[in-house]
Amino acid sequence: MSPIRIGGLSSGIDTDGLIKKLMSAERIPLDKLKQKKQKEEWKRDMYREANSLLLELRNKLDALRYTSTFSKKKLVSTDESKVSVSLNGNPNLSSYNVSDVTLAKLGNGASVKFKNSVPDAITKLSDAGMASDLTFDLSDGTLSSQITISSTDNINQAIQKINAKSAETGVKAVYSATEKAIIFTSTTPGKEISISNVSDTGNVLNIQNGSVTGTSNAPGSNSFGTDENATMVGYYANNQEPGSATINGVTYTLTSNMLTVDGITFSFKQDMSTPVTINAVTDTDSIVDSIKEFTEKYNEVIDFLHKKIAEPVERKYQPLTDEEREQLSEDQIKKWEDKAKSGLLQSDTMIQKSLDMMRMAFYSTISGVDPTLDTMGKIGIGPARPDGNKYNYLEKGKIHIDEQKLRESLEQKPDLVTKLFTQKGSTFEEKGLATRLYEQINATMDEIKKKAGNSTTTSYASYSMGINLKRYDDQISLWEDKLLKKENYYWKQFSAMETAMNKYSAQGAWLTSQLGGQ
Repeated sequence: MSPIRIGGLSSGIDTDGLIKKLMSAERIPLDKLKQKKQKEEWKRDMYREANSLLLELRNKLDALRYTSTFSKKKLVSTDESKVSVSLNGNPNLSSYNVSDVTLAKLGNGASVKFKNSVPDAITKLSDAGMASDLTFDLSDGTLSSQITISSTDNINQAIQKINAKSAETGVKAVYSATEKAIIFTSTTPGKEISISNVSDTGNVLNIQNGSVTGTSNAPGSNSFGTDENATMVGYYANNQEPGSATINGVTYTLTSNMLTVDGITFSFKQDMSTPVTINAVTDTDSIVDSIKEFTEKYNEVIDFLHKKIAEPVERKYQPLTDEEREQLSEDQIKKWEDKAKSGLLQSDTMIQKSLDMMRMAFYSTISGVDPTLDTMGKIGIGPARPDGNKYNYLEKGKIHIDEQKLRESLEQKPDLVTKLFTQKGSTFEEKGLATRLYEQINATMDEIKKKAGNSTTTSYASYSMGINLKRYDDQISLWEDKLLKKENYYWKQFSAMETAMNKYSAQGAWLTSQLGGQ
């Protein structure tokens, strides 16, 4: 805590203001040190931002190093209305012949629908005329339990209570707002439904005693009738029946209308005897999308890096001192600091070298591949625009894609295109584009990390710029101690002056009083 100092009581001098002006001049070397440290921190942060972008580029590039990316397959059905497919794994065949499909019948339990006069699903049953609780026994012919619905419940709450006991009854319920009806259904295909011992207490839900037994193929009893216009209707159960499908001459039993074979899930939509063919073809769309995503990120990164090394140095703008910041608004501070940061990476050799290597990776030939397809430009990837306009040097090596040419190359010469990206080798010339760039980006990121660290770096000693920042911190600390001593010295000198002047003033007053007394 700074001591409380009051000066100028005897001299009338603004001691505090005078010392502040003296210290302002003394503080100039410290301010310059702080400005140097601030520039070093800004420069470090710019390197780290560059590394973050390079990491994003490397992530986009990663998949393009592997042949599996270029061998992705998609499945095409000759009749989607009959059979559709989805890919779960890697199919081993290039085509699949599907024929003689008989759909499985999934079956259902018996149901009964009770229409009622309750206005909606949220009206209390007591408000609709139910005097007391309603109870009934609910069963699927094997399981059975009593259900109790309170007069203070609404239909939504009644449905919840019924379904909460489905494990005990084998029955679930739903509500149809359109028909204002509750529908009970046995949850097991082929099972009956039975309702008994319904209490007669103003039953506004119209739930009645009765049962539905048997199936549509072998009907039993139906106490609720079959008239859809009546207030209650019963529906027979249906047993589950397996289906079958033949794929490449092999017949499979269907327990549902989906079947997974060789990493492919077939969805059957209708009975059929006319064959449908499923073809596994190269997923050109997916490959092109991966290349386009990488190219967009590549252009973003080189645009950022080129701007940084080409920024002008604004020498008139230095980092603001604490006193200067106090006099400016937040907007003014930002504009000033944007100028002060400009040019900190101007002509940076490390970044320039990385840009040169990335450009070389794109433009140079790849040895060991077909000479007719040994550069990226021959498959439609390079500085030339697809519209035929020539290379624009102002774009600083940005890459464009002639999508039509790329697709033709992927469809006509997929193996050669794969090599252009993925080929390994002991020399730069032998490596494919993705391999070259991945290694170059890694090298640049390692170099930047050694110089500027990263966001998780905590020790100054672990990167070279950190050593400089530690040196600035040490020098700043020494200067702050020195200035504190200097300020104390000034205060001591002015205090001594005030003491002396106070003494002389007291003596003068005494002499005046003595002379006046004669």
